[in-house]
Amino acid sequence: MERSFEVRRREGQLSALLALLTLIVFVQVFTFDFINIDDIVYVTENPFVLQGLNFETVAWAFTTTDFAPLWQPLVWLSLMLDVELFGPWAGGFHLTNLLLHIANTIILFLWLSRLTESLWRAFFVAAFFAVHPLHVESVAWISERKDVLSTFFGLISLAAWLRYVKTTDRKWYAATGLAMAASLMSKPMFVTLPFLLLLLDDWPLRRINSGTDYDQAGHVVQRSWTGLVVEKIPFFALSAVFCITAYLAQSKGGATDMLRDLSLADRFANAAVAYATYLEKVFWPSNLAVFYPHPGDGLSMTAVIGSAGLLVGVTIAVFLQRAKRPYLIIGWLWYLGTLVPVIGIVQIGYQQMADRYMYVPLIGILLAVTWLVPSQNQRNNVVATLAAFCLLACTMLSCLQTRHWKNSITLCQHGLEVTQDNWFLHSAMGSTVMQNPKSPDLLLLPNQSPLQLAEHHLRTAIRIQPNFSTAHYNLGIVFNTYGQLAQANDSFRRALEIDATEIRSQFFLCQNLQNLGKQEEYLKEREVLKKMGQQLQGGSYGGKTPAVE
Repeated sequence: MERSFEVRRREGQLSALLALLTLIVFVQVFTFDFINIDDIVYVTENPFVLQGLNFETVAWAFTTTDFAPLWQPLVWLSLMLDVELFGPWAGGFHLTNLLLHIANTIILFLWLSRLTESLWRAFFVAAFFAVHPLHVESVAWISERKDVLSTFFGLISLAAWLRYVKTTDRKWYAATGLAMAASLMSKPMFVTLPFLLLLLDDWPLRRINSGTDYDQAGHVVQRSWTGLVVEKIPFFALSAVFCITAYLAQSKGGATDMLRDLSLADRFANAAVAYATYLEKVFWPSNLAVFYPHPGDGLSMTAVIGSAGLLVGVTIAVFLQRAKRPYLIIGWLWYLGTLVPVIGIVQIGYQQMADRYMYVPLIGILLAVTWLVPSQNQRNNVVATLAAFCLLACTMLSCLQTRHWKNSITLCQHGLEVTQDNWFLHSAMGSTVMQNPKSPDLLLLPNQSPLQLAEHHLRTAIRIQPNFSTAHYNLGIVFNTYGQLAQANDSFRRALEIDATEIRSQFFLCQNLQNLGKQEEYLKEREVLKKMGQQLQGGSYGGKTPAVE
């Protein structure tokens, strides 16, 4: 049914308001720098991206999984386009991320409005999506281009599916599949799309029946569960292909190495705690950091049982309400399901959880809460006032959280303030201080030099996590700067013991042996360096890969 001019006019006005609200929070990113964590791999030290768009780099984008353990050609192409448009200006890359986030917000609003025929509820879901502090990371971090780009195509696929359901025109069915493929070529987050479509078939589309029903024009309006599943078989197949591709790429890149160190029980325990912690941060978004260290087997039984009990309790509660309030179970299952690819059952990287992983799952929680609150209270003016207050609070918190992304130093300093035993951020801080010793944002103790501060952070990182090769490498660079070549070599050798592909450590080890006059050792290690160079030829640049995929 065609929407009235008045509704479309109101949608246009609210879309403009959403764009303005998003700009208020994120306009500051235009002055921000690249971040040493991963941005060096995605942009600043990536020789292919820095060439911009040409035949060679486009071919590379579609064939590589070496620089990052994902097949993400559309991400590489978008970053190359930024190079063509903006050169090395970080603000241009931030602009693209912001524009994609604004587009995602508006598409979410329009799709949800037309899906549910509830304009204002859709607006508030989209507004909280736009300014929630958990989304700052996805917008303010250039490396998370994959997040906003994947969601852009994912939301387009949902919008195309809605058109297909309402018109039964097969071109919209095909458009759903194409947009889904584009989303997965940016980041394999929307592998859950077929399951989301089944959820929406239940509510609000109400397409489920024991048999098959038709409207007066002969269009199918209701089907059995079996028919609905069969309808989505091509999408399930596409998800399966990209799941396998993602796992193979991540295994090749070493991103799944922690699978060897964590038992299945540890991973399930952490998943339960992470689900509960994400919920806490949805409603109380404090102590947000770019990296949360994985606890390994260190979780308390109380935390695990309490988190599992919370998940089971909420699941039972929304299931019992499914007839009267179906949006609760739909929103809850959206949240649970879309987090599955990144919840840590198949552990990727060294983080326990990540704010960026909530970019899509947050929609489910927002949907459930937004549809619940008005139905519980008929005093809509009170509800609207409370919603506006919460929206204002989120906007202010996100403005403050975004400020921490100004540069690598402010980001690491904040992360260390709000987390404990964060070996990764101590290591990143040490490296960043060495690269930016004159930064006005450095917090130095009296009579402390930047190099001493860097050494402190690197030693702290190694004390907490002795098997992090990057920290040993960076500590070796500190000793090199001091002129303590023998001590530096001890650090480089330790880095190589942990990671035999750490070619940077091998290079400096050779250089130091030559400077120390240890010719026999130098010649031996130089041969090792040559072999490493041959093995890495065409692979990860300088031995670097993203740290926190």
